[in-house]
Amino acid sequence: MLALASIYDGGSRADAARLGSVTVQIVRDWVVRFNARDPEGLINGKAPGKPSLLNDDQRAALAQAIERGPTPYLDGVVRWRLCDLARWLGRNSVSR
Repeated sequence: MLALASIYDGGSRADAARLGSVTVQIVRDWVVRFNARDPEGLINGKAPGKPSLLNDDQRAALAQAIERGPTPYLDGVVRWRLCDLARWLGRNSVSR
């Protein structure tokens, strides 16, 4: 907030970045978020990014499979590895 206050008092973003010990890009992001949603915009939320490859049903099925563990005679493994889970998802995927 102090870094943003310095900008609103006429300081530069570079000065605000030094004051906040962050990069100028981060200060710019803070300003954009503050201007869009006031101080609430500065509260950390879920970062935007690539959307999930799995829908809610698929995530729930995967979580259940992990909790239950593999069935050796069906899954061919005695413990889950990432490649085994990926194969399991391919065989048991819930339609998107």
